[in-house]
Amino acid sequence: MLRITTIKSPQARKAYTLKNNQIEADGQPLSKGTAQVINLDSLCELLNYTNQDIAVVHGIPEYDLRCRQKPFNITTLAKENIKTKHIARAKKNFIYNDETIVLLDVDDLINAKYQFTTIERLLDYLYKIYSFLKGKEVLAIPSSSNGLIDIRTKQPLKANSNQKWHIYFRIKKHLIPAFKRYLIDFAWHHKHGYVFVSKSGAIYERCLVDTAVFSPERLDYIGSIDDQTGFLKENKPNAVYRSGNIIDAIPFNPYSAQTQQLFTAQRQTEATKLKVYNNVVTWLTDRVKEGKETLSPEQIHERAKKKSEQDFQYDVLPDTTIIEVDGKELTVGEIAEDLKKYQKKYCADPITDKQCKCIILPASYAKYGFVLKSYVTDSYYFFGEEPEKVSQAEINKILPQLKKYLESINKEFQGICSWRQAALINNEWVNFHVHFNGFTTLIDVIRAKQNTESVEVRVNQNTDDILNPADRYFAYYNGNKESLTKAPPKVLYFGGNAGIAKSYSAQKVTYQTSSAVTYVTNTNKNIDDYKIMFGRPIVQIKSMTNILWDLLVDKYGHQASDKADYDADVKRHFEPPMEFGVSIFESLDHWFDYKHGFLSLKRTRQLSSAKLEQTKSRIKSKCFVEMKWLADCDCQHQILTLAKAKTDFKHFKKRINKQLEEYGSVIVFIDEMDAVKANPQSGFVSVYEHIKGGEDTSFNKPVNADLEQAVLMDYLYNKAGVFVVLLSAERGIDQALNARGVIHIFLDRFQPLFDNDLSVAYVKSTSAQLRNGTSAKLEHIANVKEHWPDYKLTVDGLNENQKQDSIKQGLCLHTHEGLKGHNDKQDDNFASIFTYPHPAQIQRILLSWGIDESNKKDGDEQYAVSILISNCFNQTTGRNTGYRNRSDSKHLAIIPIGLAPLIKSDVVTINHDVKIELVEEPKDTAFVAKLIESKIEAEKQIKNQEIIEGNKSFFRQEFIKPVVDDFNKSNKQQFKANDVAKYLFGDVFSRTKRTIDGKRVDLFCY
Repeated sequence: MLRITTIKSPQARKAYTLKNNQIEADGQPLSKGTAQVINLDSLCELLNYTNQDIAVVHGIPEYDLRCRQKPFNITTLAKENIKTKHIARAKKNFIYNDETIVLLDVDDLINAKYQFTTIERLLDYLYKIYSFLKGKEVLAIPSSSNGLIDIRTKQPLKANSNQKWHIYFRIKKHLIPAFKRYLIDFAWHHKHGYVFVSKSGAIYERCLVDTAVFSPERLDYIGSIDDQTGFLKENKPNAVYRSGNIIDAIPFNPYSAQTQQLFTAQRQTEATKLKVYNNVVTWLTDRVKEGKETLSPEQIHERAKKKSEQDFQYDVLPDTTIIEVDGKELTVGEIAEDLKKYQKKYCADPITDKQCKCIILPASYAKYGFVLKSYVTDSYYFFGEEPEKVSQAEINKILPQLKKYLESINKEFQGICSWRQAALINNEWVNFHVHFNGFTTLIDVIRAKQNTESVEVRVNQNTDDILNPADRYFAYYNGNKESLTKAPPKVLYFGGNAGIAKSYSAQKVTYQTSSAVTYVTNTNKNIDDYKIMFGRPIVQIKSMTNILWDLLVDKYGHQASDKADYDADVKRHFEPPMEFGVSIFESLDHWFDYKHGFLSLKRTRQLSSAKLEQTKSRIKSKCFVEMKWLADCDCQHQILTLAKAKTDFKHFKKRINKQLEEYGSVIVFIDEMDAVKANPQSGFVSVYEHIKGGEDTSFNKPVNADLEQAVLMDYLYNKAGVFVVLLSAERGIDQALNARGVIHIFLDRFQPLFDNDLSVAYVKSTSAQLRNGTSAKLEHIANVKEHWPDYKLTVDGLNENQKQDSIKQGLCLHTHEGLKGHNDKQDDNFASIFTYPHPAQIQRILLSWGIDESNKKDGDEQYAVSILISNCFNQTTGRNTGYRNRSDSKHLAIIPIGLAPLIKSDVVTINHDVKIELVEEPKDTAFVAKLIESKIEAEKQIKNQEIIEGNKSFFRQEFIKPVVDDFNKSNKQQFKANDVAKYLFGDVFSRTKRTIDGKRVDLFCY
């Protein structure tokens, strides 16, 4: 049975008025009336509603509006009130019924190169082009302007108005996208396609029938007209009805790719460009007159020229653009800061100002993390900066790769268009930059490589790209030591995927350069790995305590597992207040005991106290001897930890100076860099901003820079004769160096790679507290243990008891930071749990980019979160995927759905559908209430608040209704928000009274 909506209103009759003695249709939208969902057994029943003050909407209200059983009121978006059943006729509010109508709107047959005679012949011709329509039920109704006669001239009001018809078919709603595509492609194939240029210069793909009307909120005026002139006579032809069946299948469509070629060719003609230019000039001139734009004539013509020569179908709007969402005017940055809330919401079109005609879509590669898809201009709006473009040559090259990827996720590839910067997939155009499969975009698929390139090829290329700028700098340095103000850059940031062989490239540079080389890394484990791979002598610069530790292991049998305790004792020795006159050897005296079992009991008893003291003395002497050797030895190639370079900076400088004296130039590699290390800053900047009770509750604790790190980097950036190479698998360092004013080279080796050993599970939360007393994080850990028992676990934020409990259960735990640089994990399976960055992390990276409280803009914080979570994700998953995928190891990433839009992944996988559910509970009111509590808990973490407070309306709109609506849709349930609200306000939320603006009001807390 067909279900559609009718609206009874005086505005449902198209009004005609007299302006300057010309009869014109009043373009005012239908903004009030009484709507009702109706059931139709056949299309011919629509005729019962013609010649009345009734209009037809193709769809029916969303279920959650609860308007399907009784009449409801139609209003504007600004006056919409769901409670009182005043609903706007907007895209967000209407959907198609399972069996619905579809309209073939015929109103421009001349441009489509069809000579109209009668509606019967047109129907027969449509059957010829679209043969599957023969035998389907059809109703053709003349449009409201068809047959109107101006009695003053006795001529039709508009020329060719006799060809304007509304042709309706019955169809299954899931077939509408394929039906629309079929209509367009077969029309273009039969030479009935053309390019249409709108008033604002937007370019549309048009054909014999207007396919822009395929939307559930579409309104058709099928009633009589409202003649306010007295000069019109209606002489409409009769409607035509042919009985038949519903459209329940769409034939194979082979012409999509051909259509795009034909469309692109027409779009690039000089005639089309001239039409765009003229339309934009007229449109902008009118907007200036209306006060909507402030442009000079020269600026108008410049913008019109740019629009006419546009190579790609998108618009880049200013950062200052205001976007209207749900009646609120928001900046681009405000949407970016709360993208989790605004994604997939409808908003006004920022160019045409038409309400609810755009949708907000996550796009991690766009400047603000989202784009707008316009249903008016059929285009995408980006903000602030242009997106990356894909040329036709590149499209031709990647087609097999794209088709293979789509086939692997059971999607149908139908065509690709460089003008649109989009691919036609399952009858819908998908822009290259918006999220398509999980957080994967088509640009990821297009750019991704198979990890088939040999390591040697990568390393040789990287080596050349490091040595060439280093040699240029040293050549200038050696010839201009008195003045280096015009020297080439002496800092290079080598950024690339985890496992891209950055340290291997550093070794090759060391082999090939005549300069001295110092390699700085984060751990002794990395030093050991590097020394093994280096294959030739390299001096490790150790601290006295590390030299002592090696001797203690050798002489007393201490194990690697004891090192953490040893380091803690060393740290305690140097912590204030230091005991005067106590040496490090005295503080560590208890470590000069033999490890149990290292020597036989008999041998231990035979050792006299004098012998024991003698051994101690020898060890101390060896420490001093080795320290002296380190000071005197050849220093062309040396390696040390970052901690050693910072804490013993005086000796680090001495060794760099010694290298300069002996070899004339030095290359310093610093591995595992990040933005904060590159530009450590103290300062103040608010994050997770929120207003509660009129007070700012931002996380705004002042941040102190790592002064030792700052001193070290200052020295390296400014030391003449030293070329600095920053190695990192993290993004954001480029911005930090720019903020510091360091002229540098960015060697960008970030490259998406295919690897289906990575799987992604999207979950509601990884941190929320659950009603059973546990947390989502612990539940996910339990799930990993149960379903992936051989996987090692990477997770942050566990307390010591939770860590020990997990270890007792047999889980091998790592933190994300602790896993950095571990090149030995590529054969291990991992499950990684990702959470929102801590506010202090966000503050530090913002400050490193030169962003503080004085210049922070909306969108900066969200961008920082995106960089931090992307860096964490790529570093962790890069341990055993991407460039390290040569083994069969697997990686499972568990990601909160709110973070997913922010991730820029270096690994392209098809596996974005792993299901992880928390412990199943009965789906009753209490169960839905728990979901709402989880959402509130997540909000508390994001805002860094202990309590969320507000009135009933606040909790209903922000938490209760969105969760209930989502739950009902995904679980096919019919829970009422009111029932859940009663449960929460009665049993869960705390109630208090406050005086606000002199009035006592009820507030609720969670």
